[in-house]
Amino acid sequence: PGIIAAMIWLYLYTPGLSPVVSAMHSGGIGFDFFSPSGALPSIVNIALWEWLGYNMVIFYAALQAIDRSVLEAATVDGAGGWRTAFSIKLPLIRASVLMVVLFTIIGSPPLFTEPLLLNTGSVSAVSSSWTPN
Repeated sequence: PGIIAAMIWLYLYTPGLSPVVSAMHSGGIGFDFFSPSGALPSIVNIALWEWLGYNMVIFYAALQAIDRSVLEAATVDGAGGWRTAFSIKLPLIRASVLMVVLFTIIGSPPLFTEPLLLNTGSVSAVSSSWTPN
């Protein structure tokens, strides 16, 4: 999955090919995804997108496990959507959030294919000795 994700995002980051870069430039936003300062956000975006589905399944399961009577009690007490989300749902799924954060941290060191494929887009951005500082 990492190679395919990196290739898709390489296309979306490449000036002249990408509709995203063209839309950003026409909107007055100039951001070089292959610059040394733009390489880390580009790689983070690829990694987040790559594992988003897996993480959403964990969050969805955690939200489905919340007892409906707790949510009904919040509604009866007058809590709105935002109050329910931040004061009830988020604390109840804290363990799942922690698990996703830990899985993400544990899975981030072996990121190899993303920087390697981004190196084909620009020679100066990511090299074989590149490390995020």
